[in-house]
Amino acid sequence: MIMEDEGYMDQVHFRVNRDLKNMIRKAASANGQSLTDFIVYATLEKARTIMQDHEQAAESTLPNDITAYEGILAPLNLDIEQELAQMRTAWNHAISLTPTS
Repeated sequence: MIMEDEGYMDQVHFRVNRDLKNMIRKAASANGQSLTDFIVYATLEKARTIMQDHEQAAESTLPNDITAYEGILAPLNLDIEQELAQMRTAWNHAISLTPTS
């Protein structure tokens, strides 16, 4: 079973119609998995794909050009390069906290 040595195992409950459950059960059986393992693995795979897409989209929204910040930071009389470096460090730290597995 997935994540057996995680200690406490939480539960997820949901309802599906009989036809959907039968289709999922057949797919799980064809794949040599229990119904639970099949659902967990399939859901986890989809969640990872979504999170990777989300992380890539978030990274692409961070401007790489320092001129993008000049209009914001110039009136504050701050060292733009230093502020940009701090912003990137904070951004990278936030990204690193996002679970990937």
